[in-house]
Amino acid sequence: MKIRFTIKKILTLVALLLIIVAVVGFVFINHLAKAGIEVGGKAALGVPTRVDGVHVGLFSGSAELSKLNVGNPEGFTSPSFLTLNSGAVAVSLPSLLGDVVEIPTLELDGVDLYVEKNKEGRANYQVIMDHQKKRETDEPAKTKADKSDESGKKLIIKQVKITNVTMHADVLPAGPPVLVVVPEILLTNVGTSDGAGVNTAEVVNILVKAIFASAVANSANLLPADVLADMNAGLDKLTSVANQYGVQVAGQALENVTKTLNTQREKLENATGGVSEKATEGLNKGLDNLLKKGQK
Repeated sequence: MKIRFTIKKILTLVALLLIIVAVVGFVFINHLAKAGIEVGGKAALGVPTRVDGVHVGLFSGSAELSKLNVGNPEGFTSPSFLTLNSGAVAVSLPSLLGDVVEIPTLELDGVDLYVEKNKEGRANYQVIMDHQKKRETDEPAKTKADKSDESGKKLIIKQVKITNVTMHADVLPAGPPVLVVVPEILLTNVGTSDGAGVNTAEVVNILVKAIFASAVANSANLLPADVLADMNAGLDKLTSVANQYGVQVAGQALENVTKTLNTQREKLENATGGVSEKATEGLNKGLDNLLKKGQK
């Protein structure tokens, strides 16, 4: 009788310990995921990145993210450079045991991108892109903070779906910001080029470039030629995402969407409304480079 009672107590204790471990593990893995995104965002873009919450399903192979905020560089008035309402991830559970985690789908919804120019004529996206370029082309110059996100697992994402994207472009001397809406963006096979995967910072870098490039490609008839020229010039300095990840914008390949931009060239050739020769040349160069990348 005493033996049975002792065994029952032991089993109860084991069950309680398992519950405690599960709860601690759940909280701990949520904290790690949240910290990984925030560190990766800061490393990729050079500005503070905050996430309200990350909830990882240890047994369901899924995770949810809520309210991501990418800060604006110093010297600009908008509270954020980019905000994300929600995200959902499906994870291949067996891959969690390896160095490369396979993610069948990543869905992001409700993206607001805030681009602006300050009194000195400097744009916040220029600051962000300068940091991205440094990461892409000047690896030895990375700081320890930049590298801190690279010691963890690598990611391979089969498909990324980004919906309800709005760019708020406060880049004109007067008037309210111009709103550019991109209903849907699709990327495929992120991190599969060599099978080694990409770290969190690289994922953030790729996604922000895809969002910005897609918004610019949908801005042809909404923004002035000199602004488009400047945005395209910044994108041209960075590694293109259009061809590498098969970016689709609302059902069309990004390189095909740029044909709309190309119509601006014809309009500018006959423009007489104050478009400078320098702006025209800049836009033409940006269009040429963007279209060439789509043809590679």
